Amino acid sequence: MRNLHLVIICISILIVSVSGCIDNDEKEKEEVYILEAVISVNKNVVWIVYPDEKSETITFDASFSKGDIEKCYWNFTGGNNWDDEGAEVTCEYGESGHYIVKLKVVDVNEESDYDTVDVYVNYKAEYEGNITKDEKEKSYFFPLKTSAQSATITLQYEPYDPYPYTPIIDNVNDIDLYVYYNESDDSEVKNSSTLLDPKATGTIEEAIKLSRSDLLWNLTGMRASVKWADDCPPSDNPIDYTLLIEVYYN
Repeated sequence: MRNLHLVIICISILIVSVSGCIDNDEKEKEEVYILEAVISVNKNVVWIVYPDEKSETITFDASFSKGDIEKCYWNFTGGNNWDDEGAEVTCEYGESGHYIVKLKVVDVNEESDYDTVDVYVNYKAEYEGNITKDEKEKSYFFPLKTSAQSATITLQYEPYDPYPYTPIIDNVNDIDLYVYYNESDDSEVKNSSTLLDPKATGTIEEAIKLSRSDLLWNLTGMRASVKWADDCPPSDNPIDYTLLIEVYYN
């Protein structure tokens, strides 16, 4: 009988010990401290519309970060300096490009953690002008960075009709769009001289699309030029046009 009591006591002690270990393990799991930087952003693709030279405002939020955080530091453009401080900050970009925004959070123990987010600032410019047969070209420079992914340059104009009271059989190619590697180099990238639909009616639109490979080796920018078409009939009347340039970094 005494042996039975001893067995029961030993089993009870073992159960209490195991239960205590389990409780301690659960407490340790619950008390694990996590420090984690987390960036939340209201938008990461914005435009700079020339000539404003400022992008839309972007809001960066660190409030979803974990830990007893005391400080939040932000870098918007790269490098080793911190541009702003706070749990929620805003930024406007003055240049198009692909940016990696960095967040550093520091807790009460002066421990730190980091997070990053990609921001794409695209470029857009719109020009209105006119050109005559005596003018060689009207040129427009647009900036580029090596991170540019693609670009679209669109020329729109109303064709000149020398005989407004007679039916138009074929549309006349009055002006063309050319794209060059830079402001002074006449090495041509692409042109729109063969893009005209002769049966098109109303506003004429000619668009040149540039791929990543077209832009890859350009470190500064390109030149879009509007020219009087070689096959345009002689005329003393200027042709009005709109030129739209869009460069995409996303």
